[in-house]
Amino acid sequence: MPVPLRAVLPITGDPDDDTVLATARLGRVTHLVTGDRGLLALGVHEGIRIVTPRDFLALGQRENEPR
Repeated sequence: MPVPLRAVLPITGDPDDDTVLATARLGRVTHLVTGDRGLLALGVHEGIRIVTPRDFLALGQRENEPR
């Protein structure tokens, strides 16, 4: 998805990470799955949960457990 430069806000201090955040925001995602420590340190950004692949898989497993 092309991201307009005006959509990339200086959040992390890393322009590449800021572009990833802008892409996630514009894509209206609920989760951002990454191993990037800088992004993971944010935890949540504008309602987007930033998680490791392991944590994301665990979320899916909990949702599929019988109640």
